[in-house]
Amino acid sequence: VALARADEKSLADLVTPSCLRSMLPALKARPRGQRHSWTSHGVTASIKQIRLAHAKQTGGEEQRRYAQVTCVVDAAMVYEISGAGETASTGSSEAPHQLCDVWVYERAL
Repeated sequence: VALARADEKSLADLVTPSCLRSMLPALKARPRGQRHSWTSHGVTASIKQIRLAHAKQTGGEEQRRYAQVTCVVDAAMVYEISGAGETASTGSSEAPHQLCDVWVYERAL
């Protein structure tokens, strides 16, 4: 919702500073009054890989241990952009846009 509304303050609470820096130019380039919306028609997430690993730090002998989980997210979505009396969309309720995204979560041990 924060991304669709171009709400920079809410986005800052939801994403990392580096992610926010990469998103801001696109948000500022949107025409005034333009609205974005997403409607989900089904989302399935599945875990594809879980691993425990270690890596040597560059320039040293210290090793970093971490856990990593890789997930695949399949979704059926309708994406709509409206403003200035016009509307553009990807997908429809009868034929939603199919997308697949891969997310990797990592945590130091």
